[in-house]
Parts: sequence; structure tokens; C-alpha cells
Amino acid sequence: MDIPKHLDTPEFKATWEDWLEYRNGEKGVKLGPIAIKRQLKFLGKHTETEAIKIIDQSINSNWTGLFEVKTFNNKWQPKQSKESSWCRS
Repeated sequence: MDIPKHLDTPEFKATWEDWLEYRNGEKGVKLGPIAIKRQLKFLGKHTETEAIKIIDQSINSNWTGLFEVKTFNNKWQPKQSKESSWCRS
């Protein structure tokens, strides 16, 4: 597994190991060598902080893929509970 040089840090490695455990264990969707290579290439296009946020977003959202961090600017919004979708006056 070739981790890009700028991501070869203890923080990123710990997050990457969480991702592998999440995918291979909890989700039961094994990552093969080609998928690992491509995901690391995708993450390598980002800073360490961004790459960690991408992985965290996928785990927190129960996704099986890695995607650009979603923000209000690119149309994705977190689901709101019924209580938080309205205000009382």
C-alpha cells in the first residue's frame, strides 16, 4: 500500500486504518488492491486535513465510498430531525 508522502503521518494512517476496518468489517464490503490504490490516489490530491475529513464524512454518513467533502455550497445538506426543521416563536 503506497500512501502518498504528504499523507504518511500518524493521524492519516490511523484514520485510513479506521476506514479499512469500517469497510472490511462493519460494512462487509472488502477493498481490493486496485480500489485501495485508487482511493489513496484520490486522497493524495488533497491535504492531510481534507483527506481525513473525507474519510470521516464517509464513515459518519455510513457510506461505502469516498467523496469530496459535502458543504452547503455544493447542494448537500445534512438531514435534519423533525424537531430541528422548525422553530417555535
